[in-house]
Amino acid sequence: MHINFYIRWRLGSAPGHDIDPDLFRLLRAIEEEGALAGATRSTGMSYRHAWGMLRRWEKQFQSPLVELERGRGARLTPFGEKLLQLDQALGNRLREPLSRLENEFSASLTEYASPSPPRRLRVLASHGMAIQQFLELAAAQSRFEFDHQTCGSLDSLRALAHGRCELAGFHFPLEEPNSVLAKQYLRWLDAGRHWLLLLATRRQGIMVQPGNPKRIQTLADLAKRSVRFINRQRGSGTRTILDALLEQSRTRSSEISGYAHEEFTHDAVAAIIAGGAAHAGFGIEAAAARFGLEFVPVLREAYVLAGSRAPEDGLAGELAE
Repeated sequence: MHINFYIRWRLGSAPGHDIDPDLFRLLRAIEEEGALAGATRSTGMSYRHAWGMLRRWEKQFQSPLVELERGRGARLTPFGEKLLQLDQALGNRLREPLSRLENEFSASLTEYASPSPPRRLRVLASHGMAIQQFLELAAAQSRFEFDHQTCGSLDSLRALAHGRCELAGFHFPLEEPNSVLAKQYLRWLDAGRHWLLLLATRRQGIMVQPGNPKRIQTLADLAKRSVRFINRQRGSGTRTILDALLEQSRTRSSEISGYAHEEFTHDAVAAIIAGGAAHAGFGIEAAAARFGLEFVPVLREAYVLAGSRAPEDGLAGELAE
């Protein structure tokens, strides 16, 4: 048995209004994405639901939370920023004492309870076949269930560092530009708090239409005027790697037609190329193969699972088995 406590805000005296935790998730995503549409995608909310929730709580607080500007995205108001800062500060102060109480209460009640159901773990992970297959195998062989959401590599690690998930899946190049990118990834990892498990290695490269009609062989070829490109979203590991590679090759992203057009998975990028709406995209070899595309390899990378160290429940050891 494992007891979980969570913090919930209430506006006003009893009975008051319980503040939906999704409001803080949405505000955090708006701060990170700089756009309401991007925030809804990263949180899995519908645009209509997110818009309605913002309007409802702005009315309750009697103060705006978000500023929306046509063509310029969205940003938090000073009130919205302060509300999010206070929520994060509250979590930082109470996370450790609550965790100790959870363990104490769980241990006290275990001897009186029947066997507990599988523990549900929140997983944010970069898109890939490796993580899906791993979670299916782990669920079948362990005492855990998984709430899996696709998210960019850096966004997943950021969520793990902030305690918003128990597991994060990310990919990292095994060759240059790994030395350039290491600081961005290590910012969210702590050897004392996290463990890493290698799941697979794979190849990233340029996915092109069958026959490669634009004769694309290098990243510099993406800047040809006749080439239409489809990109991955900011915060994804693939986008981070591509940006670093372009900088190394001295290719300006502003010269690549379609660089601002973003999709959230390798399969979505491959599907758009297969449909003829783009000539090329950067992604994994498996996605290119699934959609009958040609593939120009650029580098090898590792797909890694990161988790919070939790020796009391054996999470790392059981998953590694």
